[in-house]
Amino acid sequence: MSKPKNNTEALKALADAEGYKNIMDMLKDLMADYPFLCNAVCMNCGAQDKVEPDQDKGYCSECRKNEVKHAFILAGII
Repeated sequence: MSKPKNNTEALKALADAEGYKNIMDMLKDLMADYPFLCNAVCMNCGAQDKVEPDQDKGYCSECRKNEVKHAFILAGII
């Protein structure tokens, strides 16, 4: 778990952690589950969690910063 350098790196880490071959496959599956809690990453420490789809400043229980972003935010979908 390390700090992602940018949104694309954060999305790739989420996709890899969930076993997806690529980011688009992960995003398609997340859209099927919308609006339920799903994949997010802390942009400060890289910790992963499940949050609401519109979350762009969620609280990270690992580093205690408000840097958790949902995959849709990272991808520019919402």
